[in-house]
Amino acid sequence: MNKNADLIDNVRAIKHIKQTGVLMRNINTFLIILKGFSVANIKPDGDTLQIDLTPHAIRFPSPLRRAGA
Repeated sequence: MNKNADLIDNVRAIKHIKQTGVLMRNINTFLIILKGFSVANIKPDGDTLQIDLTPHAIRFPSPLRRAGA
């Protein structure tokens, strides 16, 4: 699976949606390849779209405690 190619396909699809006037209420469900990020803003930039992303907080598992420690 090529994530970059998938991302490019998603951006092209968003551009098509913008040009055809189809409204996506929740763009995060459309951009499922971007797990771990939320779309903060989408704005036109010439013939492309600029998508601003906000990373989700990274949660590390808590360390295991040894019995009696």
